[in-house]
Amino acid sequence: CLYSHCCFGIWNLTHGRAHVEMQGCRDSDEPGCESLNCDPVSRAHPSPTSTLLTCSCGSDFCNANYSHLPPSGNQGAPGPQDSQPTTGGPIWMALLLLGMFLVLLLGSIILALLQRKTCGVQGGSHPEPVSGGDCSEELP
Repeated sequence: CLYSHCCFGIWNLTHGRAHVEMQGCRDSDEPGCESLNCDPVSRAHPSPTSTLLTCSCGSDFCNANYSHLPPSGNQGAPGPQDSQPTTGGPIWMALLLLGMFLVLLLGSIILALLQRKTCGVQGGSHPEPVSGGDCSEELP
């Protein structure tokens, strides 16, 4: 966050599924941002079948994911994870950097071959330099 270390998250829990309503940074560090993890608290019931959950936390990307357990009366597995999981991020970043490096390398090889072709350097033969076309001269 640019102006604070306080992140927030708002989720709408409808029919047992969580949907992100809003995530972001607070303008300033406020009470409740001491937690390192996003521990959602039920805030409102906009309709009989939905609940708004909110959290505030103070570590990097702490609002990206949370876990929700159903009330003890419900049988079943733990609630859904946030619909925007952060797993796989470093892998995609590494693949993106590798791809950019390979494109840069390929571009350099193509440019070197084109320069070699324009300067007349061919496998072993030494052609006479053409006046005004010396590739070793500096450009103005």
